Amino acid sequence: MTQHQHDTFTSMEAFVWLGFHHDVSLDFRVRMPNDKAGAKRVLGAVGCYNSFDPGKAFEVIDGWWDFVMRFELAREGSVALYATFPMYQHQALGEGTQGVWLTRDMVPVTTDACRVFAGQLGSELEDIGADEVTYDASARVLWAWWD
Repeated sequence: MTQHQHDTFTSMEAFVWLGFHHDVSLDFRVRMPNDKAGAKRVLGAVGCYNSFDPGKAFEVIDGWWDFVMRFELAREGSVALYATFPMYQHQALGEGTQGVWLTRDMVPVTTDACRVFAGQLGSELEDIGADEVTYDASARVLWAWWD
């Protein structure tokens, strides 16, 4: 394999790229891969769109990997990111089977802890240009949108 060998798009990357670069769909939502390299590639398929910068978004996501159950990327006219917080610690993404705070025990993540996490994550997303951020405590889902 040479250093200049061209990587091919996964089907998800191609879908996201077509959605943002050719307006094939103005309204979609995809679950990002559970591995950091795949998530980074999917974000990269968006490119810089309005005030959204995929590199900055990945830096934030990378810092929250061990505390979030899933990330989703959406096109809702513009770029949106969803972060779902877990009910139990072992449900968070993390590296392999053991993350920073993960155990195999059924240790609950409190509603209050999720609210604090959402506030911190929301602030970080606003710092990189998110125009709107909301948190639905009952669903444990943070939504951020870039115009």
